[in-house]
This record gives sequence, structure tokens and C-alpha cells, in this order.
Amino acid sequence: MVIKTRKLRNRSKRGGTTTSDCEKKYCKKIIDLAIKFSDVYLKKLESLPKDIKNESTKKLINIMSTTKYKNALTKKAKDSCKKNYCNIGCKNTLFESTKDLPKDIIKQFKDSPEVLKLMIQAKKDLFGNNSSVLKDNFYDKLSAKDIKKLKNEGAISGCVKSMPLNN
Repeated sequence: MVIKTRKLRNRSKRGGTTTSDCEKKYCKKIIDLAIKFSDVYLKKLESLPKDIKNESTKKLINIMSTTKYKNALTKKAKDSCKKNYCNIGCKNTLFESTKDLPKDIIKQFKDSPEVLKLMIQAKKDLFGNNSSVLKDNFYDKLSAKDIKKLKNEGAISGCVKSMPLNN
């Protein structure tokens, strides 16, 4: 008799919510919000009087009107959401419980030593003398109210210092 087992690797400690559930529920809201803000900004740009619009403004309007821009915006918002709110243990972020910067961050900014220096200092400021700044996958200085709100909206982690814009 063969017993089938399920992978539990991507489940959080708080009752079985998975990273894919988080992406479907919470990240969808973040993506919709990003597109909404982009559309509002585009409408504001388009409604500027002609004498105020310059060549740069017209180029920006043309770029923001394309499907390619919307797809790139959606991808960036989804990637950011996954990294900050659907990331058990805050892997590959400044919040990860490692002594040094995570290897992915070092790899990403290898050509920018100034940025790496700033990130190393930010990590030192964030951690102080602590070995971890996470409590149940959420930054320990987030308020209980904010953590509850994030969890209710579908997030399984809070790898951020402050709450996102309220929608």
C-alpha cells in the first residue's frame, strides 16, 4: 500500500495558508491597486492643459498607455508582493535571519558597491543586537493591528517596516 504525502514546505504556521493562496488573494489586491494608481496618474497627465505638457510628458503618456507598460507594472507589483507578503521566513530580504546580506541581494547589486554598503548598514540598523527581527513571519515592530489586517487580507508574511498604502 502506497501512502501519498503532500508537500508542506510552502505552508505557514498559522493554519495552512499557502504561498499560492497568498499570491491569489493578497497579491491580486496589490496588483489591482498598482494598476488603479497608474490609471489615475495617467488620467491626470492627460488632463493637463496643452501649454503645460512638454515632450517628456507626452512620451510618458505614450509609454503608460501601452499594454507592455501595464504588463511590466503587473509583474513588478506581483514580484514585490510575493517577496514581502508571501515569503515564509522573509528569504532573500533584509529581514532574513542571516548574519550577512542574503546571497541573492549581493548578486543583484554586485555592480553597485555603494548600494550594498547602504544595505549592510540598513540590515545592522534593523537587527541591532538581535539574531532575528521576525515573529511568526512578520516584522516584530509592526503593530498587532497591522499584522491582523495583513493576515485577514491573505498575507502570510510581513517583510516590511511599515504597512502598504491603505486601499
